[in-house]
Amino acid sequence: MLALIERFYTPECGAVVIDEVDAAYTDLRSYRRRIAFVEQDAPIMHGTVRENLAYAHPNATEQQLVRAVELAGLAEVVDRFEGGLEAAVGEHGRSLSGGERQRLAIARALLSEPHLLLLDEPTSNLDPLSEAAISQTLRQLRGHCTVIVATHRYSTIRDSDSVIVLDGGRIAAAGSHDELSATSPYYRELTKDTVTADGLARRS
Repeated sequence: MLALIERFYTPECGAVVIDEVDAAYTDLRSYRRRIAFVEQDAPIMHGTVRENLAYAHPNATEQQLVRAVELAGLAEVVDRFEGGLEAAVGEHGRSLSGGERQRLAIARALLSEPHLLLLDEPTSNLDPLSEAAISQTLRQLRGHCTVIVATHRYSTIRDSDSVIVLDGGRIAAAGSHDELSATSPYYRELTKDTVTADGLARRS
């Protein structure tokens, strides 16, 4: 579905509609400039924080860099490093935790000021504290751009304005978390949770 939104595929039926316009009838280059995509295993390159951020936007201003870092919830991490944005992250970002690498990738995507941000399993394989940090980042993005998150983790999307539940490639239910909890047995089954010591809800 994320690939359809990015127009890597053309729908055989139906349409991808953004801002009430069928994406098939818009210029592909200008259309994709409005979209940013963060992969499940977001690549981090050998180099500095700044170089990783500005990779796709080499002419970004300092103000734009700082804004992207703040929106992605990465400011505390950058402040912790000696050298700040000039700190080296190591090969494949080995000096960063999984959650920090993911937030760096989100900040890099936000640097283009997208209208639509696509996230593919942003909390997959993260520890509870890192997952909580990414969830906080998603909350901070409210009002800045539309975010579509593909995930198997209920805790990642429980604060979403709208949740679409897929079963076998088809929409099984749609609504807010509270609405789905009240009306969808399938959703309730998916979100049977236990609460860990740090208060983060996780699937049992």
